[in-house]
Amino acid sequence: MINSLLQKIKQGYLSLVSDDTNAYPQAECVSMGKRSKFIRLSVYGICSNPPEKSHILLLSGQGGESDKFGICNDYLGRMKGLKEGEVALFNTKSGSYVLLKADGGIDVSGDEISITGNVAIDGTLDVSGAITTPDEVTAGTVHPVTLTGHVHPITQPNGTPSGAGVG
Repeated sequence: MINSLLQKIKQGYLSLVSDDTNAYPQAECVSMGKRSKFIRLSVYGICSNPPEKSHILLLSGQGGESDKFGICNDYLGRMKGLKEGEVALFNTKSGSYVLLKADGGIDVSGDEISITGNVAIDGTLDVSGAITTPDEVTAGTVHPVTLTGHVHPITQPNGTPSGAGVG
């Protein structure tokens, strides 16, 4: 019984990255010198297309060599230095990541990060770099002030008020 089970478990390496457009994510691997196709498995909610030479744990379903599925991971390219309890979503090609830190913090890194939808921040926003917007910026809710619509009570040397439309 144990030998039968062990014969269904193999390891290999991804030899051909799939195009990832099929109903089931298929790929090709080399295991024990033999090339074969298999269906890639992943954890619910996590989608990936592992790079070539990723390590694979292959399992044979229904007892047949032709019915293979596997779990892939790029161990050499993985995010290193994680502390106990930390979890990361990491792209081995670009280096971008989302890191759930052991201390409760979250780090997000990428060349460009896009957020679609409304964003609410309950805390301090600390920005190092420019903030740009094509829209109006409003501060406050009780007596809102806009950047283009407010006027300072202080006048310019020429006697005009500073603020909206004053250069």
